[in-house]
Amino acid sequence: LVNFTRDVDTAGASGRAWANLLGVTASQPPLPSSEWFATVAEPDHPVVQRAPSEFAVTGSVVPLAAEAGTGLLTASVGYRPRPVLVARHVGAGRVVSCGLQELGPVAAGEPSELARILGRAVRPRARERPGDSLVGVGIIGYGRHGGTGHAHGLAVQATPGLELVAVCDLDPQGRKEAEQA
Repeated sequence: LVNFTRDVDTAGASGRAWANLLGVTASQPPLPSSEWFATVAEPDHPVVQRAPSEFAVTGSVVPLAAEAGTGLLTASVGYRPRPVLVARHVGAGRVVSCGLQELGPVAAGEPSELARILGRAVRPRARERPGDSLVGVGIIGYGRHGGTGHAHGLAVQATPGLELVAVCDLDPQGRKEAEQA
């Protein structure tokens, strides 16, 4: 998302079309890795309904500018709550944009709260397609090796029930690295 949204600002109409689909853009460059506290913004939304009202995430943050959709999680940036997880219905599916990059699980073998929330974001779709056990995931803005998109791609590939089906990046080097991952 970081590289994609940076390119959206200069990509003109085609970049704007992707931003319209996602319903979000980055509101500022990525913030350095640290311990951030994610706060549930819509406690009645089914994706975050069972989550604690606030939980720690160790990693980097890209605050999102939500133009459409529902902001599910926020992080305090400059003493203001900024959206970091936004969900939007598109057709029969759901687009979930995440501006959090987690550096790893809290405890070995135990999924983090963010991983649980992202899992709940895709599970309803899996129940709608009982014959198809895999949920397809696409990453927009894969970026260079070691970036947020790359980390999300590795997480998708390591998560049972998810399949990485599409990667989009305006940078040819980012697309090349996604093919090799």
